[in-house]
Amino acid sequence: MDAMNPYKQFLSDLYAIEYKGFSCRSGFPHAQHAAHWHSEIEVNFIDKGSVSYLWQGSIISLESQSLSVFWGGLPHQVVDASEDAECYWVYIPLPWVVQWQLPGDLTTALLNGKFFSLPHEDAADAGLGSIKEWMRNLENTEQTQEIRTIVLLELEAHMRRLALAKLSEPVKNAAKDQKKLSASLSRLEEMVQMIAREYKNQVSLDGIAESAGLHPNYACGLFSQACGISPHTYLNRLRITHAQRLLATTDMKIVDIAMDAGFASLSRFYAIFMDECQCTPSAYRKRFIPPKN
Repeated sequence: MDAMNPYKQFLSDLYAIEYKGFSCRSGFPHAQHAAHWHSEIEVNFIDKGSVSYLWQGSIISLESQSLSVFWGGLPHQVVDASEDAECYWVYIPLPWVVQWQLPGDLTTALLNGKFFSLPHEDAADAGLGSIKEWMRNLENTEQTQEIRTIVLLELEAHMRRLALAKLSEPVKNAAKDQKKLSASLSRLEEMVQMIAREYKNQVSLDGIAESAGLHPNYACGLFSQACGISPHTYLNRLRITHAQRLLATTDMKIVDIAMDAGFASLSRFYAIFMDECQCTPSAYRKRFIPPKN
């Protein structure tokens, strides 16, 4: 998918460790020219400096020594980072998180689009030490399988602690109030918010453009330039994200999921789902069934 290219480029210069679909990365964040998305639960630790994300049409600013967690299935984008910013990113396969059955409602909240952060006084102990240790253990090719298994067990324990911690939703600032961000980004914010509110209903380009006070052609060009995809593709991906959440967490019939996500027909849902996920909805759902012992 072309829209993933900026994300891959963003990651190319980072120090990264990957194992069994779980990955840790560290590096120096910078503003991205397009939104990106992925299927994992993402945990970020801002070691130094500050980073601002565009998240569902609002700006979320994270300061040094803060930890955040969200589902990467929703489009997100780094729009600003201080010159001294240094970060650690952790990506956890979504099926793992669902199968862990974490205490409380953290998993459900994440899949419903909540973005959580941990207070600074708690984040340092909960974040950087664990992430660095995981990276040290996984990067050593001479480590035994037992050590790698321990890392994965520690990862689950870490997420269970987060589920019990006093997570909060960070303050979301309207993009138009951010002096460092351009006026065009505030227009993008308005369009993204409109799509996020209405994606389960009939949505037209004219309606999207009207929400930002723009001509449809200009709105489409602005949106495509900022996000790397058209408003229509963004709309469909929000619908697919909605369907993924229901496939992972409910036993609803697939036809009901398609309708609930805003698709006008089952055939259209299957076509777009296959294109975005490279598998059928049934095959996707099977990933979340715990393996038999």
